[in-house]
Amino acid sequence: LLHAARAQWLYDERSKKSPWKDAMRAYAKVIEEEEGQKLSSGALKQSEHHFAGYVDYWSKRPVSKVLAIEHKLELRGLGADFPEWAHRTARLDSIERYMGKTWIGEAKSTSDSVSRLKETYMLHGQILLQVALWGEEEDKKFGKLAGVHIDPIVKGRGNKPSSGAPRIEIPIHTMQHALFWFKRDFKMWVMQASMTDKNSWVERRPVCMRQYGPCQFRDLCLGGRRAATRYVFRDG
Repeated sequence: LLHAARAQWLYDERSKKSPWKDAMRAYAKVIEEEEGQKLSSGALKQSEHHFAGYVDYWSKRPVSKVLAIEHKLELRGLGADFPEWAHRTARLDSIERYMGKTWIGEAKSTSDSVSRLKETYMLHGQILLQVALWGEEEDKKFGKLAGVHIDPIVKGRGNKPSSGAPRIEIPIHTMQHALFWFKRDFKMWVMQASMTDKNSWVERRPVCMRQYGPCQFRDLCLGGRRAATRYVFRDG
């Protein structure tokens, strides 16, 4: 919901008259009616409250120039020698120019310490994949990539209001070693996944408690087939 509101708000060039609430409500219908997922009680109201605080924060501060919103990196390899079976896509929340440099804008909501966002995402598969897939086409269109800006949407607790926070820079030069092994090992991960079907015995790694709670697949490790129905949506 927050991502839908942010996309609309950026599309409207951060206008105070932006109908971002309408976009959020429309996407709530998509989630429930088309994707078959039930929103928790009060989720829409809470999301509107959180995003209003984020908008208010940025209404008083210098902002970046938005170059693209919800930009899709088309199917491609993570390197020149990548086989087609390991090609992937990614969708970028935004591409922005700030202080003369081009950044991927990645929105993340948090009710915890903003500083922990960098610790969480500086070595995260989503971020590494986005940067690994960025190529010459994007360089020509948007400029040489400087890195990723994590854009916090801070969810207030109790009497503390919701807000935005300064962008968190993850420069591309700090990812170079991680990008090396990420691209190297990615083909192995894809190959392992392709060898797995619904009847396979697969490797388990008992590290389900992460920084922001348990792994979303914990129930499968605990219940096996008995828990599988919890991961089936209306479209099968």
